[in-house]
Amino acid sequence: MMRRIIVVVVMMLILSSHNAFSGEAVLTWDYPTTNTDGTALTDLAGFKAYYGTASGNYSTVIDAIFATCVTTLPCSTSTFTVTNLSETTYYFAVTAYDTAGNESDFSNEVSKTISGTPPPTSIPAPTGIQASVSGGTVTASWDKPNSSSVSGYQIQRGPTATLFNATYDIGLGYADSAPCVVSYSGCARRQFIFNGVLPGTYFWRVTAYDSSGAFGEASAAASVTISSDTTIPADVTNFSAVKYGTGTRLSWTNPSNPDFYGLLLEYSFNNSAGPWVLLANLRGIPGVNQTYDHLILIAGTYYYRIHTKDTSGNVTSTEYADVTLSAPPPDDTSTETQTPPQTTAASPIQNKKKESGGFGCGTISNSPPSGGNGTDASAATLVAILLFLLYRRATRRLALSKA
Repeated sequence: MMRRIIVVVVMMLILSSHNAFSGEAVLTWDYPTTNTDGTALTDLAGFKAYYGTASGNYSTVIDAIFATCVTTLPCSTSTFTVTNLSETTYYFAVTAYDTAGNESDFSNEVSKTISGTPPPTSIPAPTGIQASVSGGTVTASWDKPNSSSVSGYQIQRGPTATLFNATYDIGLGYADSAPCVVSYSGCARRQFIFNGVLPGTYFWRVTAYDSSGAFGEASAAASVTISSDTTIPADVTNFSAVKYGTGTRLSWTNPSNPDFYGLLLEYSFNNSAGPWVLLANLRGIPGVNQTYDHLILIAGTYYYRIHTKDTSGNVTSTEYADVTLSAPPPDDTSTETQTPPQTTAASPIQNKKKESGGFGCGTISNSPPSGGNGTDASAATLVAILLFLLYRRATRRLALSKA
């Protein structure tokens, strides 16, 4: 099948010790947004990281799943850590793939040389590492190391206790351990929550770092297993559609199920029965309010429906909403129509006057007779009368002469 996803932005390698241990490389890239035909990319399923020891020759590929999101939802930037690298130079590239399995071309290539210099270990390893699971939600927790120089933590996840291929960097403001979040003087227990983790077995470890970016020792690994299920997730609530700018703003509240994973948005134009077109394939966090803007629309009625899905792939029943968009009003800057002065048509004025010479009288109109060609009819009449009078006078003189 033809590849149709395009990776449009530059992938970056961050080489500071703040972001990677010795023998590791952290890849960071932005999400693609379009297909190769120019249409919007709405069914992105994940990424693959390729690497090898020769440029353009990638001997190893790892599936980098969605849980590596490092920005607020919906994701726009992702990071992935390649671990267990030997002392040599490695070359890396990333591809994206959709839900149908179509894979993009390679991104730009980046490289990193792995040296044998170990990172500083002045900060002890966090202790008491635990991982608990509820549905697709995993809570990792640990005790703060006995050090006054801790500035943040890095959590790593992987399929085994020695292979960690996803990294999450969290500072003090994100280590949301209740009841305290930032203060290290009165709170020793830390935790971080991962939502929408797919079924499988995962291992987690934590490392603290100081303000200079130097890492301490890594904790032991804790594991959890997430089982798949067949239970349909709950629907969203308060699903609504309102006019917004050049289109529609959709809003809703996600279900609070711990295995809630994402949403499918569809729409139909001027027909509540369909056909339905996929509008977006979104990630979501359980229990939070979420919005989506459907913009640059023409006038008409738009019908929307939304499905929820869980980490096991179960899809919920449907909630509906609709909105009618009117044609935009005329532009206020348009030129005002100038109305010419109105002219009142008057009836023809009949001017009557006596003609001199005593030949009779006639009517002269200011406008030609209806249906005529514009000739003055009264003049023709006077000529006829004059000729008749001359004829009578001539015949009268002829009679007198005979007498």
